[in-house]
Amino acid sequence: MKRYLEFIKESVVEKEINIYGEEDFYKIKEGVEKIFAYCANLTYLPELPDGLKRLSCWNNKLEYLPKLPENLEKLICYDNELESLPELPVSLKVLNCRNNKLKSLPELPESLTRLDCYDNPLEYPIPHKFYVDQDKIWLEKLNIKLSSYDHQKKLINEHGVYIMKKFENHPELINDKIKEENPTYFLSVEYGF
Repeated sequence: MKRYLEFIKESVVEKEINIYGEEDFYKIKEGVEKIFAYCANLTYLPELPDGLKRLSCWNNKLEYLPKLPENLEKLICYDNELESLPELPVSLKVLNCRNNKLKSLPELPESLTRLDCYDNPLEYPIPHKFYVDQDKIWLEKLNIKLSSYDHQKKLINEHGVYIMKKFENHPELINDKIKEENPTYFLSVEYGF
């Protein structure tokens, strides 16, 4: 009976697994749907299972990723040393690859709804469809919505037109007093003047 229970335990595949180092790669098998391998100082990842839907491998030392499974929906690979990404699956919805060494992105699938690729030396602009997302991510990183009038005023004074352009797409993040002080600018943004 004991041997039978050990066999059952070994043959059960967990849907979600955590990888804390290369010694945990044995956990990666067919049937795994989510892999969490962050902050593990990994320099590579092994072949990934076909049914994988989420790969979180941020804050490692990865220079490349293996071929991505066709059903992958979320790829979270920021804070690595990636110089390129493999072909992205058509099912991918979320890609967070910020703070790497990416000079270009592979073709982005139509299914992609969220892209964060800040802090990469990209040699060409990202598609306009995601540009507004990038602005909002940038503003949120600065804690604009939670920031005080003084903080927003300082940002506007330091960054001028650049930050005002960022605000254009997200007026909900602007402190009301800032709007009052710049009525002409923000009225033209809200009403398209």
